[in-house]
Amino acid sequence: MLAKGGDAVGDALAAGVPTVISDISSLPEVCGDAAVRLPELSAAAVAAALEPLLRDPARRQELGARGRARAAQFSSAAAAAGHLRVYRRALG
Repeated sequence: MLAKGGDAVGDALAAGVPTVISDISSLPEVCGDAAVRLPELSAAAVAAALEPLLRDPARRQELGARGRARAAQFSSAAAAAGHLRVYRRALG
């Protein structure tokens, strides 16, 4: 999947879809090493990123597994636990 927006990226990662992102905004932070980053958003950059993925099933599987693991870090339960930690620290 080629993604430019956060919602689509999260869905792709959670589904284990190998994902190619533009290297802008918060996308690199959200994806970590679970997506291929484009240095620029151009047809040539997209083609250069997709060609190896189309030829390498092992790389697609690796990115899919990384994506599922990365998306799991952003679950509702993980967000709630993070908030609780911060609130507890703030309260001393």
